[in-house]
Amino acid sequence: MQKCKIELKKGYFLDDYHHSFDANWINGLDQQFLLFLKDTDQECYDGLVSLREHKIELSSQRLIDISLYLERFLIHIFDLESDYAHLRQKTEEYQHLSLIYEWVQKKLRHRIRKMGDQPSIQKPSQDYLQPFLKDNLSAELEFAQYIYDHPDEEEHILAVLLYAHYHQYSWQSLNQPKRRVDSELVAFERDEQHYLHGKSKVGRDGFSHTLSQINDRQIFHETNYCIYCHSSETDFCRKGFPVKKGEPAIKLDAHDVYLTGCPLDEKISEMNWLQHIGHPLAAFAVIMCDNPMVPATGHRICNECLKACIYQKQTPVDVPQIETHILNQTLSLPWGVEIYDLLARWNPLRPTQWAIKPASKESVLVMGLGPAGFSLLHHLSMEGLQVVGMDGMTLKPLPSDWVNQPIKHYSDIYEDGEERPFRGFGGVSEYGITARWDKNYLKLIQLMLMRRQIPMFGGARFGGNIDFDQAWQWGFSHFTIAVGAGLPNAIDIPNSMSPGMRQANDFLMTLHQGAISHMSELEVRLPIYVIGSGLTAIDTATEVQAYYVRQVARCQKIYETLEEKGLIEVLKSSLSHRQWAQLMTFLEHARIISKRREDAMKHQQVPDFSDLFHQWGGVHVLYRRSLQNSPAYRLNPEEIDEAFKQGIIYHENTTPLDVVLDEDEHVQSLKVRDGADHEHIFEAGAILVATGASPNVAFSFEHRGLIEKEGRYYKGFRWNNQQLEDIEVGVHCKDQPIAPITSYQYENKRVSFIGDGQPAYHGSVVRAIASAGHAYPQIVQLLKETHSDSKMNPHVLFDDFEHTLISKDERHGWNHLIIQSPLIARKWQAGQFIRIECKNQDPIALYPYHTDNEKIYIYTLQHLDLDDFGCMGPTGVRLGVPRSSAIILLDIDEEGMNAGLSFALKLSQDAHLKPQIHIQTNDRCMAILKAHLPDISMSQNDESIPNWAYTHVWVLGEPKRVQFVQRLRKEGYFNSQTQFVAATYGPMQCMLKGVCAQCLQWQIDPETQLRTKAVYACSWQHQPMDIVAWDHAQRRRKSNPIMKQIVKMWQNINQGEQ
Repeated sequence: MQKCKIELKKGYFLDDYHHSFDANWINGLDQQFLLFLKDTDQECYDGLVSLREHKIELSSQRLIDISLYLERFLIHIFDLESDYAHLRQKTEEYQHLSLIYEWVQKKLRHRIRKMGDQPSIQKPSQDYLQPFLKDNLSAELEFAQYIYDHPDEEEHILAVLLYAHYHQYSWQSLNQPKRRVDSELVAFERDEQHYLHGKSKVGRDGFSHTLSQINDRQIFHETNYCIYCHSSETDFCRKGFPVKKGEPAIKLDAHDVYLTGCPLDEKISEMNWLQHIGHPLAAFAVIMCDNPMVPATGHRICNECLKACIYQKQTPVDVPQIETHILNQTLSLPWGVEIYDLLARWNPLRPTQWAIKPASKESVLVMGLGPAGFSLLHHLSMEGLQVVGMDGMTLKPLPSDWVNQPIKHYSDIYEDGEERPFRGFGGVSEYGITARWDKNYLKLIQLMLMRRQIPMFGGARFGGNIDFDQAWQWGFSHFTIAVGAGLPNAIDIPNSMSPGMRQANDFLMTLHQGAISHMSELEVRLPIYVIGSGLTAIDTATEVQAYYVRQVARCQKIYETLEEKGLIEVLKSSLSHRQWAQLMTFLEHARIISKRREDAMKHQQVPDFSDLFHQWGGVHVLYRRSLQNSPAYRLNPEEIDEAFKQGIIYHENTTPLDVVLDEDEHVQSLKVRDGADHEHIFEAGAILVATGASPNVAFSFEHRGLIEKEGRYYKGFRWNNQQLEDIEVGVHCKDQPIAPITSYQYENKRVSFIGDGQPAYHGSVVRAIASAGHAYPQIVQLLKETHSDSKMNPHVLFDDFEHTLISKDERHGWNHLIIQSPLIARKWQAGQFIRIECKNQDPIALYPYHTDNEKIYIYTLQHLDLDDFGCMGPTGVRLGVPRSSAIILLDIDEEGMNAGLSFALKLSQDAHLKPQIHIQTNDRCMAILKAHLPDISMSQNDESIPNWAYTHVWVLGEPKRVQFVQRLRKEGYFNSQTQFVAATYGPMQCMLKGVCAQCLQWQIDPETQLRTKAVYACSWQHQPMDIVAWDHAQRRRKSNPIMKQIVKMWQNINQGEQ
């Protein structure tokens, strides 16, 4: 490659950093690169111009050539010559290793087959060969140089290779691809009970990410193993493995999974070649051409490329490892974060969106900030559109120094998994994906979007404070639904979802929202059983085992503190004898784990607790079919392999039948049926359910008729010739063009949907990202043709999403809060609630009793630190007002006081309805209720209530209040026409109507008393009293009894000391 002067001075980007976010500056940089390219290589320049102006695709070789010029350009403007030379040094040292690999493939394999099993191989005697006969990298490198210098010394070369092979040297170049057997993708062994175990173990202690990265040497081997199929247009890793070469139909593998290749159409083969010849920055530029969200893909995230590799009958090339390694190499350079950020908004290799465009007036609200949502924010902002992102999670912005100043070293912003705070950004990538993936990568994407000054708001509930009408009032031109999380499925067996049994989604969200870092009430006991065998189940199994270690250590710490304070007897008296015995087990396990950790530290090893877990009952995965038929095996077998290494036990062909409870109504055992139709009872301390999810179309149930559905999904259309076009839905992401536009229309405004809501793109992070890349041209075209005159003012949004504590005072033993939160205040209706998130506390639900246009008014008995808090809502359903004159009984306790007060205020102010109301309450609530409702009849402490002809009864409190009303019912207080509604308050977490599923509540048939279905109590918190399974509602409140009590005592001690 000839040398040519770059007109810009060295380090130009850094000197002009703060202008680099301006579209005109980016365009100027692009012109400078084009001038450099034209002066250096006219053919490459002509090819790039043809790509942009005439959409003539670059050949693979031309793309590679231009990427090398781009690499040189980047090195210059970041002044990285010496640093990059140092980075490349390792790769250059490895270049001759490919010669060994060639000899192994062409000569050694044949010689081994010819010789058969040899009892011994004579050591070569020549003195000049002795330095190569050592099992280390240095000898391997020296031998590679020898082959390069003496290519004709066949016998001597083979003598060394044979000796190294038969003595099982760990030389990477000796590694042979293994035959791929579809039924043997995971290494395991069966015990005498036919349970599956891993063949090897790795230690794990804590939540620092467990990403099993490979080193430079191994990456060189992987790229060397690739045969660079782009040269023959058989790069199926990118395009998908066809049924027949040259035809568009995609092949199904042995597990009925479509071999689509990379959903993003990433130029993998070209990337591998550039990495192999020692140009990682050029390889990174090629990745960023099609995959600007590369921090969110790669190793332990996606494997579609690996599955579609041309090597179908042997070990495939580990493309995800290569991709992540290239990202890490780039980030290891000075200004690596800035290189990523720049290539996200300017990459001349792209056929479209090679440079960010100037701002336009069109605006789009993207609802959901998971992989699909944040990808769409990127693409639409590249088009110059004003975009705003919203999410139900509370979002924590990155530090302003990171956003406003260039970052020289990635290590300066890197956070260990144990210390990294939960920031809410990233959807399932933040709260669902486990320590197998390094979540520091998420901040690169959040940083990129924040630097573009894209407003992002948390605490936005789609269907609650955020709906289409609100978006149009704000002046948005378009609305995109990118809420990816599905609705977890419950399993209907006796005693399902009792204390000790929870949804896997609930566990993972609780874990990542704070249970890792603060004294959480989350409690699990051994043995643990995870029901299901998708990726969520496997992730849950590894994380619950790691969490148990953390939990018992906390128990020990709290117990020792209580012992110092002389509070052990108080603790013991607050627990049942079973709970006390379980606490003693936690403490015993904590001491054993601590000793194991100390021993491992002496040997500078990561402790392996897997044998201890097996002694204590273990963590098990149960699946109703064989391992090979499980979703995780079909889609992510490498994750099962990693779980086996951590000691997880797997049960095939096992179906849960019944959950047996102890006298505390906590899980005690699990009854199952095996494949031979034999029943077994497993002792169980915790059961986690991961049996799949349904598409999240909760909005369509709250706002019926607004969006047309097709089966379980929203119905999608394409925008063509200024109208909707109905097309067939694809079976995979490369089958049919995406149809992202819904049937909704208001004037000239439309709504689109992407991510898991698209049937051909659901179920994977990389497909969600691809859905955004495939959908944005449709959205841009629609906006060009519909010509919205709306103008969005982001300052109004900031005002609406403000939440500030205005006042806090004590009234009759209650804390009275006034919170400034305009949007929630305007959207709230009597009976609905909000989610409050305080620092180092689990989220809680609070019911306002009143709002005005700006403020929320709440009574609470809880002591909340509201110096820094998040607020989401309103959520739940409003209390329905009777349609005609009514005589109403409200039974209210502390839990329902705000909801009851709000409802009574609303009813008493209804001049048309003029209802007759009586309130039955207790001492603690009476003073508050009397202060607000002086003219309403009240009684307290279950005194006699007026024997009126009640038309409606609302029970707003704990489940035991239902017993009181049912007793009145038997005494004849009510007639057959009386309507009963009761609150199903209880544990809640996300409160987003179906994401975490902590609030799942069983309903029954009033006649048969048999269960009918499980509903999300946060979306229907006031239900017809007779269809609620009250035994289950009461049990739900008994979850986490030990941790709840000791954490409460711990907090009381800390508050007292403060």
